[in-house]
Amino acid sequence: MNISKLVLKNIEGYQDTEPIFIEDMKKYIIEKGGKQNNVYVILNRLKIKGIIKSAYRGIYYKQRM
Repeated sequence: MNISKLVLKNIEGYQDTEPIFIEDMKKYIIEKGGKQNNVYVILNRLKIKGIIKSAYRGIYYKQRM
């Protein structure tokens, strides 16, 4: 199971201004049968790519297209 794809799929369901909480992302990954220990790394990589932005520590939102 590719955790990165699960994270991206979950992010697609968010609106541009809706906060993405890291704890909610972990719960989603666990529900889908994955291990949530790489979520921080994956979100940081998505932030570097410009897909998401960091609002505060542990809170992200989608980059407006």
